[in-house]
Amino acid sequence: MITSRCLFGNTAPAYGYQGGGADLERAGAWFAQDLSTEKVRILMSVALGLGLSQDELKKIIQLRGIGQF
Repeated sequence: MITSRCLFGNTAPAYGYQGGGADLERAGAWFAQDLSTEKVRILMSVALGLGLSQDELKKIIQLRGIGQF
């Protein structure tokens, strides 16, 4: 999970150079978009505690935690 501690902006697989975002995505990294590190940590903790699958967890992150568990 790639997050940012910046106040504004988001994470995305935008750069194609070696070690850039596109490389990380190909390696299996997920991008938190505009969710803060703290929010992602809480969402992942709750989702994993509920035993959700990787696909369900990825959907929750993509929806920014909006919706039902």
